[in-house]
Amino acid sequence: MNKLYVSTGAIVGKANSYDHRVIIENFEKFPCDGFEIMLLGFWYKNLDKIAAELNAAGIKMPVVHFDKDIGVIFSENDERFVPRALDFFKQNVEFADEIGADKAVFHLWGGPKSDGNIDVTIDLLPQMEEECKKHGVKLLIENIPCVYSDPLSVWGKIAEKQPDAEFIFDTRFGAFHGQYLDIFASPLWKKVKHMHISSYSGVAAQWGLIRPILHPGEGTVDFDHIFSNIPHYEESITIESPVLRDDGTLDVDKMLGTIGYMRKIIEKYRPYEK
Repeated sequence: MNKLYVSTGAIVGKANSYDHRVIIENFEKFPCDGFEIMLLGFWYKNLDKIAAELNAAGIKMPVVHFDKDIGVIFSENDERFVPRALDFFKQNVEFADEIGADKAVFHLWGGPKSDGNIDVTIDLLPQMEEECKKHGVKLLIENIPCVYSDPLSVWGKIAEKQPDAEFIFDTRFGAFHGQYLDIFASPLWKKVKHMHISSYSGVAAQWGLIRPILHPGEGTVDFDHIFSNIPHYEESITIESPVLRDDGTLDVDKMLGTIGYMRKIIEKYRPYEK
């Protein structure tokens, strides 16, 4: 059966000062199989301390979402900042190792320049892959939105230059580019080793509606259609939809509802048995 995780990005944010202790205080409230830890730029000065405290709490943390800003820095294609981005990447890998995660979600591009310099960034992948292998971490490139191309085309470029590369599929972004069926039909689907679950209120290519990040069952993303069309899939799934309120409290009941919804969807369509 697919393992179902919750992203800490759903409960940690600006409203609670990006405090990692929120994870420790609340993880037992969610009946999931573990957590995907969203590594935040605010944590860099205390990564070892944060890792130690999360480990001491006994939290299952099989997946880390690397700092999204690393891909933004790479996308700027400014050689002055590449060493800085690679250093951040190394710290992310070491953090993943410290908490026992074996999968890392990574945004290879992002920001205003998005995928505009993706060919240059792809050339950096071998050294990043090597760093991950040293620490027993599987690097997974996410299908985040593109400005100049589309995620599946970028995945194809990555696979051509880095045949061992593997990927993570996000339902919201697949729907945003209107290409999740193309991704399912692609030979690259066999390289997808993780999934993100969330919805949004727009249709294809409506940038202004990509946020707020909605829960499954809300918005326009048809999860029955997605899961009834997913090819064979035995890997993990993370719920990303947030439940952090503006006052810093958590809507625990909403996440419980989403966990229950997703378990029913997974059981109904059994993508791991097709």
